[in-house]
Amino acid sequence: MAQRLHESNYEVFEQCFVEGAEVTAVRTTGKGNLDIYLSFKNRKETEDIINHSMKVASVEVDCFPIGFLDIVGSQKKYCFTYLYKGENELSEIPLEVLSEFKLFTEKPDNGIKLLLQCFGFVRSLHQTLTEITELNLEIEQFIRCVSCYYWFFKETCRIAREPGIKILADALEDYAEMKSTIPPLICFSIEQFENCLEGFSLKNNKRYDLVSVEYFNALMDMNQECRDNFFRQDPKVISYHCAELIKTFDDLVKYLIKETEYSNKLLNTVFCNSNDSLISELIRAYVEIRQSDSDTAALPYFINYVSDRYKNIVAYFEEKYEFSLGIDINKLDFLLSGIKSETTEIDERIEVSQEDVLYEMIGSMDRILNYSGLEQEKRDFFKTFIENFKEYRPKIDNIPAESRRKFNAVFFELYEEVISKYVKEKPKDKALEMFLAYGFIDSDLLSPRQTYGLYTMLDKFTFARENIYSMKNWLEKIIIDEISPSINELGVTYDKFIKEQSQMNAGRNSEPDTERSRLHFEISNMFRTSHRVCSGQYIAYFPVLCNDTIPEDIRRVAVTPERLQKSVSELLERDFSVFHRELFYSGEKEIFKKEIIMKQVLPDIILVPAAGTRALMWQEMSGVSRASRGRFIFPVLTSEDTTLMMIKLAGQFRWELCRSMMGVRWNDISYNCLTSVYADYIDTYRKNKNLTPEAKESIRLQIKRHNNNLRNIFTSDYELWLRYEYFGSRKLNREVRAIMYQFCPFRVSKRKQLIKQPAFSDIAIRFENERKKIVRELEKRYQHYIKTGHELEPELEDNLRFYKDM
Repeated sequence: MAQRLHESNYEVFEQCFVEGAEVTAVRTTGKGNLDIYLSFKNRKETEDIINHSMKVASVEVDCFPIGFLDIVGSQKKYCFTYLYKGENELSEIPLEVLSEFKLFTEKPDNGIKLLLQCFGFVRSLHQTLTEITELNLEIEQFIRCVSCYYWFFKETCRIAREPGIKILADALEDYAEMKSTIPPLICFSIEQFENCLEGFSLKNNKRYDLVSVEYFNALMDMNQECRDNFFRQDPKVISYHCAELIKTFDDLVKYLIKETEYSNKLLNTVFCNSNDSLISELIRAYVEIRQSDSDTAALPYFINYVSDRYKNIVAYFEEKYEFSLGIDINKLDFLLSGIKSETTEIDERIEVSQEDVLYEMIGSMDRILNYSGLEQEKRDFFKTFIENFKEYRPKIDNIPAESRRKFNAVFFELYEEVISKYVKEKPKDKALEMFLAYGFIDSDLLSPRQTYGLYTMLDKFTFARENIYSMKNWLEKIIIDEISPSINELGVTYDKFIKEQSQMNAGRNSEPDTERSRLHFEISNMFRTSHRVCSGQYIAYFPVLCNDTIPEDIRRVAVTPERLQKSVSELLERDFSVFHRELFYSGEKEIFKKEIIMKQVLPDIILVPAAGTRALMWQEMSGVSRASRGRFIFPVLTSEDTTLMMIKLAGQFRWELCRSMMGVRWNDISYNCLTSVYADYIDTYRKNKNLTPEAKESIRLQIKRHNNNLRNIFTSDYELWLRYEYFGSRKLNREVRAIMYQFCPFRVSKRKQLIKQPAFSDIAIRFENERKKIVRELEKRYQHYIKTGHELEPELEDNLRFYKDM
């Protein structure tokens, strides 16, 4: 949180009040925003509190009394850290004005306004309390189920070692009850684990008695005139509500502290920086089994599944509350790296030594520059820049912006010249290949181990998959006109650009569409923009690979085709229809020409030569044809989870594809499609009676967080749908869940599990009825074709199978 406080770019007035500090006066805000933070533990130093605080609420304020609720119920100390950003400076109210709530009763209109804002503040805190309580119950249930599996493995694999943590000892009773429900594990099954998880009844199903919050919500939702008249009847009415408000606030503070401390305890039970955790015990069990040469086929998969699910929970918590739990995920990854499934074969053969690689890379920058044929002045500038950078190693953002812009421009010119020649000549020079694959320039910019790792990984990028490309292979396809160039940032296609150029150059002897023009268009637009975006660096962007942008072990971050294919498979396992779209039958039989079929069109995935943290959905269709592929772009080196990156791109892809397919009707609710239904949900959420006040407040904050961008709002819900709802964690409200279930359904096996749960039963029945109706209509129409002597084409059979298996 400290960085958010000290490096704010807001030009409006800003002030921070730190938790635990003495309240000397109540400060009334102007119009602005108030962020509320709660420290995870009791801290003494102010900076320590700030660094260990989680964001529990964010409310829009206008004349909000900061310190009023704190001073009455907490010994004149702030219960939270408050960060106010607004238009005006704060005005002070002497403490004596607070006696008998004079601040509220002397001027009823102002008092009502202040009171309603306090109600809104309490509502936000209650929403956070509810979310954290539900999350804790889910984690508790998860821990109990994993603990039972531990005892199952201990019994079936005859593990002699006794567990060293109390949670496992306490789980023996649960295991005795659930033992019969765990089937024999030849290999670990997520479905079996989910079924077992559902079998646990949650102990201590907590629901805090805060009826007053529901009452405050009802007051806020009342007709304004009726509500104001009610408060104006007598000053005692306002005084009573102030007193109740303070009691509720005190309870909320107490319960929030209790639940956040419990969150910390639960998450550290699963894994912590010491060795006393659930995952550590599972790894110890695996090591013992390996040493005894027993069969461990199921256990490695189980450990990796538990770890992935745990990392998802941690990521959700930290992202939701803008707070670092301090859990060493790198240590967890290191421990997991020692676990190898017996079904996985790893080729560790090394054919070249590190010394040979470093010797071969001597003078790599000169070889790349000389091979390019770039103008001598530009080559000299580029080399001088790199040499100065190697010698002084300044921070990128300390280099003058003009110098960086010039260097970046030369870098892309250099890349264009090298790839243009390389495609024709195919020289056997690893330095050139590493430049084209990674953006490598000089081994002095990297450590010896990093250079060696990049060198040995080059062979991994011989792509067998037809839809996964390195940038080198992609640009080669562009040059030989096998693939059309991508659209530019303005959405203009290459064909349209060439047409405009032809009109401008009419009468001149020039051929606008050449190999070089296609290459230049692609590098100047898609490549240049995606390289910067995928790097994740906007201010300190630097296109050349350096040692501080990648770890020592390159294998951990290399985005190989196998890694991408695994991520695509995991995405399709959760959202099997994400790449399907409605197309007209494309065969030759005239009678079927009007048939609309569902067909899967996988996107092209392009690896940009950069180390970064972001992926990019460049376009949902690559041509006029609705059957054309989309284009996803990933950095070739990333420490991020590529499956999570893929899920985010898939959400953006779903939205943009639907918009393109629907055209101007994309938000017309009379047409039942993803974008129109979701847009209507966002437009009308305030009047939606199916949503609770807490859900409406959450939607308001979500819209604000994504700057009212519908695609980004949808994508955030889509990520929750696949990352959490898929595994049984409830993160969406009922309206969004119904939309996702209808347009982004899980596989039938997962839906069969979920239909038993109350949150899914109604929407699952509606979905199944609609699916069966479509199948009946298709079977009737296809049967008519068969009866009239027309044999069904494979495309039509696949379409019927899609809806049957859907």
